[in-house]
Amino acid sequence: MRTILFILIAFLALTTVFASLMMMSVPDGSLLSLSTDMLKSSVFRDFVLPGLLLLIFVGSINLAALFYTITNHRLKYNLSIAGGTMIILWVLIQYTIIHQ
Repeated sequence: MRTILFILIAFLALTTVFASLMMMSVPDGSLLSLSTDMLKSSVFRDFVLPGLLLLIFVGSINLAALFYTITNHRLKYNLSIAGGTMIILWVLIQYTIIHQ
């Protein structure tokens, strides 16, 4: 169980961090094949702030969950659930903002 949890959290944490860094480094989204046209109905003009928010709210929690899983901390499951909840909320908010 711990190995599966480690693999899932590691994948989520690393892909979140890399995606957010790519969003912030190339704000027009071209590095991820994204278009700023999808942001027209939102308050964002480019992908810098969404990338930063992704890093803060999803990446940091999942990185902490990954660290807690590696160190076998007693709160590893709680933080893993929080990380999973944050990615679900991220996707729901993203869908709502983009598809208005």
